[in-house]
Amino acid sequence: MSGSAGREGMAAREGMPGREGIAGREGTAGREGMANTGGTSPFKGEAQGDPRGQQAQRPEQDGLAVHELHVITDGKQPWDRLIRIAAEIAPVVSAIHLREPQAGAAMLCELIGALTAAGVSLERLIVNDRADVAWAMRTGGVQLGGRSLSAAQVRDRFPGLVYGRSVHRPEEAGDAAAQGARYVLFGHVFATPSKPGRPGRGVRELAAAVRCAATAAGVIAIGGIGTSQVAEVCAAGAAGIAVMSGIWEAADPVEAARCYRAALDAYSVYAVRGEKQA
Repeated sequence: MSGSAGREGMAAREGMPGREGIAGREGTAGREGMANTGGTSPFKGEAQGDPRGQQAQRPEQDGLAVHELHVITDGKQPWDRLIRIAAEIAPVVSAIHLREPQAGAAMLCELIGALTAAGVSLERLIVNDRADVAWAMRTGGVQLGGRSLSAAQVRDRFPGLVYGRSVHRPEEAGDAAAQGARYVLFGHVFATPSKPGRPGRGVRELAAAVRCAATAAGVIAIGGIGTSQVAEVCAAGAAGIAVMSGIWEAADPVEAARCYRAALDAYSVYAVRGEKQA
């Protein structure tokens, strides 16, 4: 990890086990042999294959479209708490994005190892920005931002690695889809404390992003989304939602995740029946 503290000091401070104490990860087999063990993400498909030219398809369960629930870490949690909560919410979420900007590659690898030891499948884990870490640890993919590697660089240097792209304008969603992103995070849709003084882009812009991405990539809405806004963003065509503070700052993060999952599932039921939620 970059910074003045040694790796041993940070591990002790965050409650991380040392490398020797991490249970063996799902990394002994090659990428081609990695089992699809946990996620139900509609935008991962064959995680080992080349994502170019593949279309995003919404999975179905009991005839209902399944909307995604992505949880993004906030970089503020002690890692022992992060690991415990991630393990508890994993059964009801589609992906857990590791957004830990203060952690270097080695510490991210240790975190991923600890998460898998706690029962979180590699396929559910998305690494923010660090394509090298996602590739080395064989996670479900990498989330690219404005300062990340380009799509072409990811394809050339990490063939087969699934990637998403964070975007803020509808045309950016179309560009990301055309370049092979399996999904895009679009936001912020509503006002959020993490971006004070900046109004949300709204559901009309979200709907425009969905149209621009067409069928090539799913659009995941992010920013200020509470359970009461879930139906609105799904009705705009979003394939799901991404949540940060709504989970990690909740009094009960596990119950919050369950409530988000229930709201997404309830929308799917009402959409199929052609009914409106109260």
